[in-house]
Amino acid sequence: MKEASPVSNTFRTSDGIALAVDFHGGGAPCLVVVSHGIFGNRRMTEIQVLARALVPHFDLVTFDCRGHGSSSGRFTFGKREWRDLADLVESYRRRYDKIAGIGFSFGGFHTCVAGGLTGCFDAVLLVSAPKDFWILDHNPLHGGLWKSFRLMAGRKRTWTRLAPALGRRTMPIDCVGAMGAPVRVLHGDRDWLIHHRHGWLLFEAAVEPKSLDILEGGIHAEYMITQMPARFLGLVKKRLLQDLPPREGADRPGS
Repeated sequence: MKEASPVSNTFRTSDGIALAVDFHGGGAPCLVVVSHGIFGNRRMTEIQVLARALVPHFDLVTFDCRGHGSSSGRFTFGKREWRDLADLVESYRRRYDKIAGIGFSFGGFHTCVAGGLTGCFDAVLLVSAPKDFWILDHNPLHGGLWKSFRLMAGRKRTWTRLAPALGRRTMPIDCVGAMGAPVRVLHGDRDWLIHHRHGWLLFEAAVEPKSLDILEGGIHAEYMITQMPARFLGLVKKRLLQDLPPREGADRPGS
């Protein structure tokens, strides 16, 4: 399937925040909703590459988290974003047989909490996701950081609006076991920001069906799309196709 330009629209959250949303594809039985990491946005190159890779198999929704990109509001560090995501997913529920969520870094935080607390997903794929806020549990000054510098410098960014990170919030490690859907965990072993120990612990706390892929040499989150595109995107498609039927006529990886 040749991808047409995405259709852009706005989703209004329960507290009135306007989320900028792009819909890719059309006519597939299953939908994948992609949540970018903090300081990212739906239009950044890595997310666009991911969308082009997945649209032959599934319909896709990409969106700007509150406080990011073209969305309004301020980022609440996981206090409200999971609810925004769950409500967005619910707005598509009647149109699809199954809906999966892919979350990168803090987007994995929201995806895990939304799925664990509401059961809104039929499968989740958590990429470089933290188990909780305690990410200063390792020395970040290793080769993964130096490998990331060029990619970080080359990324086009938009202004991010932040709210104070105050108050209690549910952590992924506390609800991943209640997901009620397959949990696929992907993490790079050279992730300088969130140690792959977080991936291991999320995997251990999840219930079957589940899988854990630690990518040798892999750095952080969306940067792996640029660092190792064939390997990373192939693995993402493989894991999604374990849990979702593809678009009619779509080839499976390796077929």
